[in-house]
Amino acid sequence: MLPIPALDGGRVLILLIERITRRKINEKLVENIILASFVLLIGIFLFATYNDIAKMF
Repeated sequence: MLPIPALDGGRVLILLIERITRRKINEKLVENIILASFVLLIGIFLFATYNDIAKMF
């Protein structure tokens, strides 16, 4: 589990932060964090795909 919020590890990380601070994180902030991490994840996938295709030629 990677601690990227778009993945399950990120949700665990958010829950852990809420447990440590003993208060809920603003839902809009959580949504924005998940959206940003999803964009990052797609970027990593595109970068890896580009590298694989570039190595074939």
